Amino acid sequence: MTRMYFMLVTSIFTLVFTGTSQAQALTSEQILSRITDLEIKDREQSVINAKLLEMVAEQREQLVRKELTLQQLLKQVHRLKQQESTVQDLLTQVTNLKSTVAILKTTIASLASKGEENVREDTETMSTTGKENKLLLRKTAENQDNKATDKADTQKINQRNVQVPLSPFDLVNTNTSGLVAFHAVTDYQQLFNLSLNQNIVFETVLLNLASAYDNNRGVFVAPTNGLYLFSTSVLSYDRDKVIYVDLVKSGTVLASMQGHGDQTSVTAVTQLNAADEVSVRLFCCTVNSVYGKRYTSFNGLLLKAL
Repeated sequence: MTRMYFMLVTSIFTLVFTGTSQAQALTSEQILSRITDLEIKDREQSVINAKLLEMVAEQREQLVRKELTLQQLLKQVHRLKQQESTVQDLLTQVTNLKSTVAILKTTIASLASKGEENVREDTETMSTTGKENKLLLRKTAENQDNKATDKADTQKINQRNVQVPLSPFDLVNTNTSGLVAFHAVTDYQQLFNLSLNQNIVFETVLLNLASAYDNNRGVFVAPTNGLYLFSTSVLSYDRDKVIYVDLVKSGTVLASMQGHGDQTSVTAVTQLNAADEVSVRLFCCTVNSVYGKRYTSFNGLLLKAL
């Protein structure tokens, strides 16, 4: 408003003092009319400016709301990633459990098969012994006058009766000692403070028939001479670093594998003597780079005793 009045006064001063015919022709009503027009235009401009300021404020509020919405979306994405990691861990645990169940089913089937064979043999033995007992009793009845023969036959009957098992299930339970198998994993998220040539300790034991695996040292000790199968799987923790892992038999490397931010595995068949040791150790080149959560495992079994 002040600027408008200044421009008007300047115009009037110029017209009056220049002595032009235009200045002489202006009247006071014309000057007031021009002032009124300028005031109207100034008010209209003020209204326009106010609307522009309102539009700017609305745009600013919309930007703030969009920024808040974007932050909420980023938080949701982060939560989804965490849930995805949890789901992957659960799927891995399910896979390991399925593997353990499959091993147990195989073991149970083997025990059942051996049990059926033992029961069949036991039944045949009982049948044969019964027939022999009947024959001996018949001979005893025919030779009642011969006391010495009767006593000898009675002793034979008693000895043969003692050899008959009381229960076929006792035979099934006595055949489990020959099985040797183990499956161990690590449940830690990351294995810390590993040094080179150090055994990786799989502290969680899911299967340990014959108690041949020592989860304090991470070492399998062969309980008997035989042909054995071993397998190990290791997940590298750091994508920017390479690790090398060996499957070792009493100081001799059976197989090696390399990890670079991924999961790697190796399987080996070897002959062991009783008390031979098999372990998994970090050979090179970085420490604190083994991921747990059951992605890293060690297992083995006796294929055939020699």
